[in-house]
Amino acid sequence: MRRQRFRSDGFILVITLIMIALAAIIVIALVTNASLDRLTAASYQDRYQAELAAQNGLEAAKRALSTDGKGASITNDDTFVVVRVPGAAGVTAAAEDTTAHYYFIGQTKAGSTQVTYFPLFSGGGSSQSVAIGGLPKFTPIASSDPQIAPNLPTVLADPSASASPSPAPPLIPAVTTQWTDVPNPPTASATAPRLRYCYWVEDLGGYIDADTAGNTFGMTAAGSADKTHTRDPSIMQPLIDAGTTPVTSLVAMWTLFNPADPTDVTGSAEDKDNQSVVSQRGALFTSETVKQAIVSSTAASYLSKVSRHIVARTRPDSEQAVIPNGFSYGKEGTPKTDLNAKIAGKDVDGIATPIKDNLPTWASSRRGGFPYQVTADSAKADDSYRRTIAANIITYAQQSIDAPIAGNDYRGFGAYPLVNEYYDYTNWTGASANSITIEVTSWIELWNMTNQTITGDIKYTDYYRHALVLGAFTYFDNGHDPDKPDPGETISGYPFPTQTITMAPNEFRVVKFGPAVYTLSTGGTIPASPLQLQARTSGRYKLEWKAGSGANFVVVDQPLGGVQMNNDTIYNPPESSSHVSYKWNGSQPGFVYYGGVANFYYNPGDPRSAYYNNAPQASNDYSSNATMWTRNQKPSSTNPLAKEVKPSSWPDRGHETTLGTAGGKDTVPPSITAPAGVNTEPSKAPAVMSNAGKLKSAAELGNIYDPAQWNIVSVNNRWSQIDSNTTADSHYGGGLTLRVGRQEFTRFDNAGSRASQLMDLFSAGTRRETQGLININTATRDTLRALAAGLTLNRDSDIKAGAATLPLYPPTTTDQADKFADAVIVSRGSKPFVSTSQLAQLQALDASGKPATDSKGNPISFFGNPQQWETTQSAPPDDTWEWNDSGREEYFTRMFDLSSVRSRNFRVFVTGQYVDPRNPDASGKPKIISTVKKIYHVFLHPTRAADGSIQSQQADVTYERDL
Repeated sequence: MRRQRFRSDGFILVITLIMIALAAIIVIALVTNASLDRLTAASYQDRYQAELAAQNGLEAAKRALSTDGKGASITNDDTFVVVRVPGAAGVTAAAEDTTAHYYFIGQTKAGSTQVTYFPLFSGGGSSQSVAIGGLPKFTPIASSDPQIAPNLPTVLADPSASASPSPAPPLIPAVTTQWTDVPNPPTASATAPRLRYCYWVEDLGGYIDADTAGNTFGMTAAGSADKTHTRDPSIMQPLIDAGTTPVTSLVAMWTLFNPADPTDVTGSAEDKDNQSVVSQRGALFTSETVKQAIVSSTAASYLSKVSRHIVARTRPDSEQAVIPNGFSYGKEGTPKTDLNAKIAGKDVDGIATPIKDNLPTWASSRRGGFPYQVTADSAKADDSYRRTIAANIITYAQQSIDAPIAGNDYRGFGAYPLVNEYYDYTNWTGASANSITIEVTSWIELWNMTNQTITGDIKYTDYYRHALVLGAFTYFDNGHDPDKPDPGETISGYPFPTQTITMAPNEFRVVKFGPAVYTLSTGGTIPASPLQLQARTSGRYKLEWKAGSGANFVVVDQPLGGVQMNNDTIYNPPESSSHVSYKWNGSQPGFVYYGGVANFYYNPGDPRSAYYNNAPQASNDYSSNATMWTRNQKPSSTNPLAKEVKPSSWPDRGHETTLGTAGGKDTVPPSITAPAGVNTEPSKAPAVMSNAGKLKSAAELGNIYDPAQWNIVSVNNRWSQIDSNTTADSHYGGGLTLRVGRQEFTRFDNAGSRASQLMDLFSAGTRRETQGLININTATRDTLRALAAGLTLNRDSDIKAGAATLPLYPPTTTDQADKFADAVIVSRGSKPFVSTSQLAQLQALDASGKPATDSKGNPISFFGNPQQWETTQSAPPDDTWEWNDSGREEYFTRMFDLSSVRSRNFRVFVTGQYVDPRNPDASGKPKIISTVKKIYHVFLHPTRAADGSIQSQQADVTYERDL
């Protein structure tokens, strides 16, 4: 019994020991778990604190984007600008992207020429007010500053398999910012752990938007390989109504994939990448996922470069077209005038008045001797000039079935014919004791100098002022009017029947009117032969036009200064081959004008100017100079400018059509049937009309005829420059359109006088879709290159250099695209763009990379300059270059409609930290407990009224991820 009990007690002891051990293990486990939980809780708490710091940084960045720091909004209208400034001085254009740079919001205000800049990075200091032509100044945070934040931003994560988390070159150059402490609660001690953040904001408007960029268009040019993805010339970013889907295919993205390749042939690496991105556009929800669409390479550096310049899913906005602040416009900050509405309403004053209100000296500084009507009232002449410009805008765009626009002091040049050459054939056909009979027949050469086919009715009136004295009567004197016959005069065959004509672009056509048969009383005296037709300078004609289904005839052409009629003698009966019963009298409107004995005013030969020239048209000899059915010439002239009409010598420049044979037999009248071999050559029409009923772009103002009258000095037998030495003179004119997108005349190249400033006042609509536009103030160099490349410039298919015909290829080569990008970067490096119209003033660069000037110190324009074209494409000397006005300005038109100076989409880099100052390191910096790095996309989301004005705005976070 005792042994049994002993065994039982031993077993209990073992069990007890086991239980104690198990209990110990459990206690240890519980203690360990509690400790781990406390550590985990502490870790989460630290992370949470850093998250709070980052959230504070985001809110600070949103505040910097929205307000001045005191609650007043800085981006609640459509007049602010966004700029970027390199963090180092003297940075070259090619190195700017790899140099740290910083972004600023620029606020402009009506009535001020100052821009207030607000920094978009922590540590940027307070706002700065800078003149409109300057940049904000700042000093990046020094590396020795104890408050310097870690370099921001770090490289965006690379989703591809890569051994290096930081592919070179870095996505965005490292910048320095400053820590900002989040205030501790009042109860916390001064040494308690605290939160801090830093942030840096960049403008996504400076990158290519994958949602609107890229295309799969093809273009085959003569003598070149097939080039895909070249942008269709009809694509330009329009002003649109709210709610319209944004236009795509705006930027040639393939140039980013291979910027050194001047072509993009089918099947090439860039072709594959471009097509892949375009086809997957709907699935690219973030900028990083663009990399997943790249198929030609998985190299980290290649993918990094693509991500650097391409963004996705930026938010659209339809901003209001507003007159920019800062340029002393009278109506700054108010909506621009919608030209299309004024065109539809044929509202001349609705266009002229904004010019007067905003550019009060524009007309007086530009019009020269333009009088329209002889008047000493300069204010009336200014109004007449503005109205004429307005009427020209309307007639440029209105549909061809519309009637010409004309008023008491203006007339719009549109798609209708003008008198280019005319001759009166005067024939003494009969005589009696009581009267004589004289027949006057008119042959009129019309020129449709526009690029449009025109159809309409013409009505012609010949006032025939060539004084004839018959006894007590004087006929055909200065006041002669066939509608009001002189005493003793009767007329038959008048008025001339109207004629219906159709003319192709650039076509010359000869029509005949008459004869008008004049029976003139002699007072009972038999007139002696010969009769003397006395010289006058008051000859006149009038051409009226009724287009299509137009209701009324409108005067479209007549000579303001009259026509010179020389002394002539006619015989009845004829006495010899030189003593005949007939004489020819005529002129070539717009070409040579009479200024007295042996004094002539040589003009370009543009018949549009005849309506305004105050001098009489010089008489023209039929037998030596008649050039019916072709452009005018005067082989007998000793002045090279008067030998032939050469649009290539006009201030606008253009092309000549085939030159016909001058002169004709007096006994052979002009043919009203086109001679064999006459070619209209429609592509060479010197005047461009839209006739679309509206404008696509305000940049089309460059096509508007300018009736300014200046005695332009010729250089190398070409009309060249209007400068400070050029005299205003009403005896000259022609060959001018508003210069928008090419070198402005130096006399007008100053604030208040530039033609390009009209784009600040007018728009082709009321709203502008901003998605896909490139902010030229912040765009990367490769983005600017892509913006400039891949364009089909085809307005001028007749470009010539010497005897060679050269097509104007798109600027797709490395050299060509770099010229545009570098010119923009250099320009904004000293003078940011406050308005997109300033792009028209873009200055070419010299060999050293500095803004180029001519021998007189005048800026040399980038746009419209033959020397800015790639040498291997076409860069002949300017004196042998033919490139018409519309073609010269086409490049600018494309750039203008794809550009902006602001954005509402931003990327925000934020670092938040939880730090403990009680345990600093050797340099005195606090101990870092936890760090959080974030990237956000922020959209400044406006709520707009029906007219586009902003009623309210909020900063929406559209994307977020850890870095």
